[in-house]
Amino acid sequence: AIRRKLEPVKTENEVQLQLTWALQMMLKNLCDLSAIRAKVFKPNEYLASPKQVLMDVIQRYDSRSGNVEIKTNLNNADRTMMFDASRFAQVFTTLLQNALKYTHSG
Repeated sequence: AIRRKLEPVKTENEVQLQLTWALQMMLKNLCDLSAIRAKVFKPNEYLASPKQVLMDVIQRYDSRSGNVEIKTNLNNADRTMMFDASRFAQVFTTLLQNALKYTHSG
């Protein structure tokens, strides 16, 4: 569930870290797009925990979600599997960004 909360004050270092992370993701996405167009893109599959990937993304956004509180219920989701965790994180990040952007107070 996503709920609005009071916006925390961010330090200059936090803002710089957020901007650096956003730039890094943008450059990675551009490189991936080039690989897809060149038909040389291969998923980077390895054994990972979907729950941990989700929690990492949520943790990154929890501190910069503005006046939104992010709550999760990932009980009984402690499995590992072979998958492309970076692609999974990218998809979840996009979903979370949209949810944060379009969630209204209340």
